[in-house]
Amino acid sequence: MPTGIGSKDPLTDEEKAMLGRATSNLGYHYFGEWRFFILLGKAFADTMQELMKPEKK
Repeated sequence: MPTGIGSKDPLTDEEKAMLGRATSNLGYHYFGEWRFFILLGKAFADTMQELMKPEKK
């Protein structure tokens, strides 16, 4: 069943697979897994690298 507002699921199949690998069924704020922080940090770093690239004219 779709989640979020509207009928489209906001998560791609790839994102769902990543969450399945990076989380557990424990209800902690970090899903009980240290891997969550590793993946979160990498996502932030990758995004910052993209944002810091000079604009192409």
